[in-house]
Amino acid sequence: MKKGHRLTAVFVLLLLAGGGARAQMGDPAKVALKTTPVAGGVSVIEGANGFAGGNVAVSVGNDGVFIVDDELTPMSVKLKAAIAALSKKPLRFVINTHWHADHTGGNPAMGSAGAVIVAHDNVRKRLAVDQTVSFGGQVRTIAATPPEGLPVVTFAEDVTLHLNGDDVHVIHVPPAHTDGDSIVHFATSRLSNGSISLS
Repeated sequence: MKKGHRLTAVFVLLLLAGGGARAQMGDPAKVALKTTPVAGGVSVIEGANGFAGGNVAVSVGNDGVFIVDDELTPMSVKLKAAIAALSKKPLRFVINTHWHADHTGGNPAMGSAGAVIVAHDNVRKRLAVDQTVSFGGQVRTIAATPPEGLPVVTFAEDVTLHLNGDDVHVIHVPPAHTDGDSIVHFATSRLSNGSISLS
């Protein structure tokens, strides 16, 4: 891979992985979404002036639209509008990289609109039942996701989507942030001799 392509891949990785840690929490009604083109038909949507949830990768092309993650629940209407500004084609797939609400909060809205949600087996297991989490000395219960927001295609190790001229390989990684973490590799990302990987 050429140096410039490696830098682009690293930049996209940082955009997707680091958004939540950098942003300040705030009123989701005041959070705007910013879209940044990355390569070919791939863009990143992220929160501006507040926390929208994890950043979202969007692929648009002849086969329609698919996204990687879908932010917090209150951002669903804004996220749908940002996606529609990129393409009038339907949202076909949502890939969840793990089960936390800042990456899956939009699942019910996207699933209700007809998108097929794809994730590791453990993501569906966690979303299907109430979860108790402990953070900063506080214990909190996260309610189960409604049926329309659950992944309907799950995998144990990996799955590949062939869409928009890309081979998008979703690969489960050993327990890291959660037990259902996956990375998403855009194998033919329209970067000559390069690729993009996201997590």
